[in-house]
Amino acid sequence: MGKTLKEKLLDIRKEQEIGYVNFYNIGEPNTDTNGFGKRIKTFRSSEYEDLIKDVLYKAAESYAYDKTYDSIELFLTVGLVFNKSDVNDDNSIKGNAKPYKDVVRFYTGSVNSYLNGEKVNVADYYCYGVGYQGYVDYNHLVAAIEKEGLSFKGPRTFEELSDRILAGEKFDISIYANLLENKDAQKLIMK
Repeated sequence: MGKTLKEKLLDIRKEQEIGYVNFYNIGEPNTDTNGFGKRIKTFRSSEYEDLIKDVLYKAAESYAYDKTYDSIELFLTVGLVFNKSDVNDDNSIKGNAKPYKDVVRFYTGSVNSYLNGEKVNVADYYCYGVGYQGYVDYNHLVAAIEKEGLSFKGPRTFEELSDRILAGEKFDISIYANLLENKDAQKLIMK
């Protein structure tokens, strides 16, 4: 026998309650509802990795219409995920509470294109493009980015990420693509 209408209505209310607290590489925590957070048990990391790569690709495509560039960088906001019950009201972590193992909350952020080390994009794809957020296995993300021939700038492992965030460090995480080939060593000319 299924749930009563009242039970279903109570479930809706429960899904809107805060169930998770996330601590990010940028030093600012935020929260997620039980409804959003339940994805942590069902997400497929490869799908979110593809979405992150898609943001970089579409930003690069968009920037190419306006300027020549020899590298491009997508910044990510990445956070450790804790159950709300493991975090005090002042956002301090209780006792020996641990974040979800290997899983991080992420947001895609700004994308910069560079020519000879100088930023050349005027508008930021973050402001006019499509960004993504969700959950991803951190170690798989690092490996997937490097498999694509790109550089992952930031902690190399989930453990290092966790140590740095829990120590209160603020730091950048980004995906960087150097688009110069050896034969392209000469300086590019701006459009």
